[in-house]
Amino acid sequence: MIKCPKIKCGYENPLANENCVHCGTFLGFPNVNECLQKEELEALEKRYKEKVDSAAGNGYDDSRIEFEEIIKKSMAVINVNLDDLHMFVVGNNTLYSSYQLQTGGETRDFAPSEFDRERLGIEGTLFGSYGRNIRYAALSIDGKGLKSYGDFTIIISDTAIEERATLLEENSYRFIKTHKILAGDISKRMPRGYRAVWNDRSKLTVARLLEKALLTTVENYAKIVLLSTGNRKTDDFIEVHIYGKLSNTSIQAVRGNSENVREQDKDMIERIKDYLTADSRQWIEE
Repeated sequence: MIKCPKIKCGYENPLANENCVHCGTFLGFPNVNECLQKEELEALEKRYKEKVDSAAGNGYDDSRIEFEEIIKKSMAVINVNLDDLHMFVVGNNTLYSSYQLQTGGETRDFAPSEFDRERLGIEGTLFGSYGRNIRYAALSIDGKGLKSYGDFTIIISDTAIEERATLLEENSYRFIKTHKILAGDISKRMPRGYRAVWNDRSKLTVARLLEKALLTTVENYAKIVLLSTGNRKTDDFIEVHIYGKLSNTSIQAVRGNSENVREQDKDMIERIKDYLTADSRQWIEE
């Protein structure tokens, strides 16, 4: 539960509430409030400190600090196909929406039944009723994304998400299976310490990946944090959960190969580039 901060109110609200049901005061973003619970913060801090102490004890403190400082500059990325990229960048009022809101608003069809059920089951287990407001991204330190979701990578501006983004230490589908969390089974709560707010992303990444980082070089850090295999089943990444609407003003840059497209799509690419550069945003050619 979360208590309304308004002194005259003080109503106890479920964590899923964005606004106080009694007086309407903004309570914060539900995913962020969940990660800021005392037990969650303590569990993450414990996992993080264990890795820090172990690195220091084995003479790797400088390497740990180097890895952590790089993670602090990491970004959220979303991969899409060319048609969706064009619609998002060029459209005047286009929003990057969630699966549930798209299907509910009849702007896209449902996934095949088995995938639809699995997706909704996992979202419900992780977020409950506010899962429909979550947009998914991945953590990246070099601006490269997951090609299995589309050839073009949207790099999201920090200022657009820093107050409303949280992280899960791996893909939510894999996380649910790894920890054997059953949908609807309230007797097995979410394990603590595997989620973090945006400003604690370095702690979560160190807790999960420090050993791998210490066994390689700085040049390979990017692939440790985000491994894009071209197959969603074998991709390995830290998942970013963004609460609420994403407009094209949240785009910091787009990565893609403008040469390796069909001839009839080259005009579309040029329009995307024009819109980006007109707003002082960047196209990064791969």
